[in-house]
Amino acid sequence: MLKPSGDTEVWSFVELELGARGVDAKQFRYEELKGWKVQEAPPAPEGNGGSVPPGGKR
Repeated sequence: MLKPSGDTEVWSFVELELGARGVDAKQFRYEELKGWKVQEAPPAPEGNGGSVPPGGKR
């Protein structure tokens, strides 16, 4: 993930757990937060051919 600051953030999941107890779709529903404004994101930058940006790990 390329952050607006230009920094790279790579998420690496070591142990995935499918069907985890107590986690379901309702935890991922969008809820409006009072005082926050929703804005459209700027267009994504051109792709880099699937390679990891500098500083990223696989």
